[in-house]
Amino acid sequence: MLFILNKYNIFSIFSFENINDLKLYLASFGIWTPVVFIALFTVATVLFVPGLPITVLSGILFGAFRGTIYVVIGSSIGVSASFLIGRYLGRDFVKRMTEKNNRLSELDSYIKEKGDTILIISRLVPIFPFNLQNYAYGVTDISFRTYFWYSLIFMLPGTFIYTSFGALAYSSVPIKKLMLYSGILLGALCLLIIVPRKIFKISDKLN
Repeated sequence: MLFILNKYNIFSIFSFENINDLKLYLASFGIWTPVVFIALFTVATVLFVPGLPITVLSGILFGAFRGTIYVVIGSSIGVSASFLIGRYLGRDFVKRMTEKNNRLSELDSYIKEKGDTILIISRLVPIFPFNLQNYAYGVTDISFRTYFWYSLIFMLPGTFIYTSFGALAYSSVPIKKLMLYSGILLGALCLLIIVPRKIFKISDKLN
């Protein structure tokens, strides 16, 4: 499936270059747009499609608050599906994939060493490739309940920041306020990346 999607360049549809086309397409569903968006985000997560452009698009379509809600719903369903596939259907495939990635190959040992802390960090900070780590957690000893709730809660800060960027990009606020709000969001994003690493002392070799 991934080979076919890549061959026909399907992933490019979800790039920033096509975000206006995506916006028009989703808006065409009217009152069903949130449902279609959530379904799209769910499928995108399972199929390794980069979620950042779609997250920003959510802010453009729905605003920061509603956009965050829809992204969190879609991503929570998607990461749960990926986890269950990794645990029950594709364990050997996921192991082969993670062994090729130096960061993900150490994920299980980090979980055993640091417990649930590494799950919190990996949801707050982009240490590991997001879509692949969802499958990788399925082959670890972490429980589905812990994985689901920690993922849902700790994906919220980053999601809100990115949807806020999307909402600002298409807003009509004065340029001075736009620069101020953008600076605040950039500062929040930097803190989100740096502070958790310092608190939990995550090794620099994962950079």
